[in-house]
Amino acid sequence: MRGFLTLAALGCATLVFSQNVYVTTSGNAAIDTAVLALLTSRGMTGTIGVSAPGLNGSQDLTPFDVVYLQPNANWASGTNPTAAGQTALINFVNAGGGLVTAEWLMWGIGGASQEFRDLMPTTYVAFRGGSAFVEGSIVTADPIVTQGLPATFVSPLDNFSGIESNLVTKTGATTFVGSNYGSSTLNTSTLLAGWQVGDGRVMNFSTLNGTSTLADPAMNTLIGNSLKWAAVPEPMTLSVLAMAGLVLARRKKKAVRN
Repeated sequence: MRGFLTLAALGCATLVFSQNVYVTTSGNAAIDTAVLALLTSRGMTGTIGVSAPGLNGSQDLTPFDVVYLQPNANWASGTNPTAAGQTALINFVNAGGGLVTAEWLMWGIGGASQEFRDLMPTTYVAFRGGSAFVEGSIVTADPIVTQGLPATFVSPLDNFSGIESNLVTKTGATTFVGSNYGSSTLNTSTLLAGWQVGDGRVMNFSTLNGTSTLADPAMNTLIGNSLKWAAVPEPMTLSVLAMAGLVLARRKKKAVRN
């Protein structure tokens, strides 16, 4: 289904990741451009597609490793994909695709199907305005998700009729980064959580990830890392592919000798 990795030189056991990301349009050209720039800076490729509610099951997601759902600036037009679009994303994830969401996806997910809500690693509690900053802190260190991230950081937030959702991580999911949720206490709520679903991965951000957040070094790093994590296969898959690379390398060496 997906082409997120290759075996270099037809036999090298080194795995090369080349994530291709489908980005739902935010309805704001500056945000979409900043997301594409983020992807390019990390060796990924991005395609701006339809809005979140424009996902209706007719889009071909097979060339993509990850879908980045960002119903932020255009939230008033809807935040949930259509019923067919929700089913398409569920199938995409179960087949090995990644899904990363920004707000207001979780804010509006009450209007989605139960199956689509079950796909998410968090539940929505409330949203806030107020101070347009978030203090994030690493809760669970991960070699991909938290790579290059300081233990704690303060980042600006974007305001689209609110600035952040209060998300609670579900049982079985991992809270990678916590949020102070406008308070003086760290880890009051979840900033970023994720989990494995079928053969794929899903992550939820509590933030809207507009231009101010994307320009912040810590959040830019975290968003980029989340997209990579969502696209990376499980360790067993890596082991199998590495073994395949070794077999190809030995066959190549044998052919040269002959």
